Amino acid sequence: MIFIDLIQAMGRDELIAFFWMSILLDVPRYFLSAVILAIVRPSGVGTASPDRPVSAIVSCYNEEHSLRACIASMQANGVGQIIIVNDGSSDRTYEVAVETGASLVINLPERIGKPLAVNVALPQCTGEAVLIADADTVFAPGSVATALSYLEPGIGGVCFNLGVANETATLTTRFQAIEYFIIFTVGKTMADVFNIMPNVSGAAGLYSRAALESVGGLDCEVAEDAALSMKLRVKGWNLRYSYDACAATEAPETPVDLFLQRLRWDASIVTIWWHKFGYLLNPFSRQFTPRNLCASLDVLVFSMFMPLLWPPYLTWVWTKIGLDDLLILFAGVLTALFAMEVLILLLLRAPIRYLPYLPYYLVVQTFVMRPFRVLALVAELVFKVTHYDDYIPRAQRWRLT
Repeated sequence: MIFIDLIQAMGRDELIAFFWMSILLDVPRYFLSAVILAIVRPSGVGTASPDRPVSAIVSCYNEEHSLRACIASMQANGVGQIIIVNDGSSDRTYEVAVETGASLVINLPERIGKPLAVNVALPQCTGEAVLIADADTVFAPGSVATALSYLEPGIGGVCFNLGVANETATLTTRFQAIEYFIIFTVGKTMADVFNIMPNVSGAAGLYSRAALESVGGLDCEVAEDAALSMKLRVKGWNLRYSYDACAATEAPETPVDLFLQRLRWDASIVTIWWHKFGYLLNPFSRQFTPRNLCASLDVLVFSMFMPLLWPPYLTWVWTKIGLDDLLILFAGVLTALFAMEVLILLLLRAPIRYLPYLPYYLVVQTFVMRPFRVLALVAELVFKVTHYDDYIPRAQRWRLT
């Protein structure tokens, strides 16, 4: 094989130059975690009472088509108080919320953005636990009670096992279904095992009301869920992940919509973990703890530093072995990565329907999403693109980090 012949012809230095970054980027975070999880299943389960009162907050902006299913799933889960904040919608969101039987509908005359809209509703909550969700999220039966059982003393928030509701809509959503499975099943489980959970997803998170009040609610950020999670960690609250508390959310169905979402997500790595909470890396900071350091490094190393090193690394390897040889080696590495991804899904008993789309997932992840992440990170570092994102209304952007 050409690939094998090329490796045999390369010197030791060239081999090390090519493979060390690929190994660092693609192997440890998910593959080794999947192997560990397959051998030793986490035993931590929720032991708190699942019968405590729960309040839910859903901030809505033009969500008339998805809101009914969201509210119905909450009602089926026994959520006693459902507060809908109609955040300046121009459609029938307010009418749908009233018709569907929400406990309280707060009608804002103009849009202020999800973080501030949730804060408006927070003082109205009566439950000792607060479920914060997106309007396009649907909860599986029993999932809220399961998550609630993890909300023990000292636990500030619980992350649901999030899937893609519209998985079969397009190739773009199928890609995200595999991505969500790997991120949540592998990444969140390992973060939970080591108590370094860096983020409770904004699409579905259950919080202690006392914890939310102790940190003053949500910050006005384009990644308000990440900012809230890190604020809770700094305040001393722990975060958990419940594999059996399942929920599903609508994912972007077109590449353009996906890129716009990921521009916000990836740029927020810089905004939240580097700018806003970068002080957690300082061992002399009063808020420094080894676990908070690990939570930050888990994000920064794999999602910021390593991707930013990728372009200069590839350029350097190119000068060492040439473009033709580089492409051949890439083909071999992709084959190895495909085998690794198959093994991950088999070890974690993923649905068989994911397997036919693995080659597509691998190509998109490697050649599209990784370069796009680099662009998003650089754009935020240089231009602060989150300050121009419509996720936060223009009138409120002065609050951004």
